[in-house]
Amino acid sequence: MAIEFFLKKNDTLPVLQSRLSDSVGYVDLSAATGVRFIYKSHFSEDLPISRNGTIVSAISGLVQYNWTTGDATGANIYRSEWIINFSGGSQMTFPNDGYIYFEFKEDLL
Repeated sequence: MAIEFFLKKNDTLPVLQSRLSDSVGYVDLSAATGVRFIYKSHFSEDLPISRNGTIVSAISGLVQYNWTTGDATGANIYRSEWIINFSGGSQMTFPNDGYIYFEFKEDLL
């Protein structure tokens, strides 16, 4: 498990961006109908948190999530993934071979 980014408790920046790819290259999201950012504590069986993400560039597979107040409330390591919904009801999860790991760290306030 490699931590890919860090946020301090209660921070809302930086925005999280990911370029989604598969074995062929970047995934074209032009037919996507929605994107969700899902994360949960790596060390507990708490239910995952699901938030709406946005597609920044469909053709190059670029998605993002804008953190909101209350997202980073406790220091912990989290695993996360993106779920893309496509027309016709199909969906695909990224990464499909693991997770994106990040950590919320305590702040001094």
